[in-house]
Amino acid sequence: MKHISLSNIKIYKVEIAIFIGLIVSIICCFANVVGQSEDISNHILRLHILANSDTEEDQNLKLKVRDEILSSFDFNYNDSSDLFEIEKQVDNERVNIEKVAKDVVEKAGYSYDVESEIVNMYFDTREYDNFAMPAGKYDALRIKIGEAKGHNWWCVLVPSLCVPAANGEVNEKIEDAFSKQQQDLIETGCKTEVRFAIIEAYEYIKSLFI
Repeated sequence: MKHISLSNIKIYKVEIAIFIGLIVSIICCFANVVGQSEDISNHILRLHILANSDTEEDQNLKLKVRDEILSSFDFNYNDSSDLFEIEKQVDNERVNIEKVAKDVVEKAGYSYDVESEIVNMYFDTREYDNFAMPAGKYDALRIKIGEAKGHNWWCVLVPSLCVPAANGEVNEKIEDAFSKQQQDLIETGCKTEVRFAIIEAYEYIKSLFI
């Protein structure tokens, strides 16, 4: 019978303790990252504009619709933290939003229909220069131009980051829109890529059961 020394037993105990500590740390990290991601998605309304097609003309038209909507409507709801109430206000504006978009389309010489709806939909991880939104299901004001088969443009409508996004200045506004923990999550970099990989894996597994 092989003799196991007391020193070897102590080593085994240390190794087991380190392994358990590592597992606990991974679980805590996973729970924190997923929790922060879901907190972000539960307090955000995105704007999602789909172009008729991927032709240069249709893509340019999409951006004209975007610019006119953002300049015609005030989506700054900083006085309210209730996303449900905010969405009701946005929903009440949808007829006017469609009219503004339709006017842009017609003035550009097109006869495309314009439709809008508030949906809950899955978004992949999306990046700005130094800022990214984790993958997941978000509520969105979706505007469809014509057949809506072209590439989309999106932004964070609430909190109000759409105008900064359109002007390329979004990074100057994220400090006002997100908590410090959320900023740590969405700032791009190696650490963020690992966190987003965790989120994407979680969202994929979750989608298998929903």
